[in-house]
Amino acid sequence: MRFMEEDRRSFSDIAASYDAWAVAAETEAEEILASMDACAIEVQSDRRCRATNLMAEALEFKERAEELRKLAFVTGIRIDVDREGHRHNRTLNCFALLKLWL
Repeated sequence: MRFMEEDRRSFSDIAASYDAWAVAAETEAEEILASMDACAIEVQSDRRCRATNLMAEALEFKERAEELRKLAFVTGIRIDVDREGHRHNRTLNCFALLKLWL
């Protein structure tokens, strides 16, 4: 049973992963931009484009993380997603139970 519990991830866990990916993308973009002076002029345009794409990707990761957090808060339902992508309703808070009864 414990193995199954560890395989499941809540929306907030997945949102945390998106946040970590966003930080990694931003860090890589900053490193690219910081090292541009050492690059040949012909390469700088490609690096600038790569950094821009990484920053856009980071923004998208942050937006997805925020959507997941809002979804978990608004519904009041903690939904776990296992590694195969199957969703499992785990708990309902008082707000969610009240919504169901009304």
